[in-house]
Amino acid sequence: MFDIKHFIILCNTGDIESGCSSDAEMYLDYELENRMFEKIEILYNLYKDNTIINNNIKLHILDILSHMDIKSDNNQAIAIAVDGLYSNDVDIQDEAIKCFENWDFKEGIYYLQLINLSPNWLQDYKNGVIEDILNKRK
Repeated sequence: MFDIKHFIILCNTGDIESGCSSDAEMYLDYELENRMFEKIEILYNLYKDNTIINNNIKLHILDILSHMDIKSDNNQAIAIAVDGLYSNDVDIQDEAIKCFENWDFKEGIYYLQLINLSPNWLQDYKNGVIEDILNKRK
């Protein structure tokens, strides 16, 4: 049975490594297996809970979502990624861009084009993702 408190502890104590699943992600996958919509619902509700959310949890949620096969009609996942784009934390913005990069649907371009980011490397990364998505649609 999925334990949200255990998941939060894993988010707050675990590391995120590019290309690897975090302990929090592995726990979520183990407990909920192929129930993607339930996973997204849990992540969305946690992300929106201002009483317990912090940047570590946001980073883990965005990292987990970036590994999921999200489609352009999944409003909850998209809302989390868009919120991440507008964060004051560069790492959260970076993870949010990674979501749109990995999801690779043209509707993501709209959200990415709405915001200018700094530092320059982050803006360049965002622009590169937009360009990559556009090139795949040609």
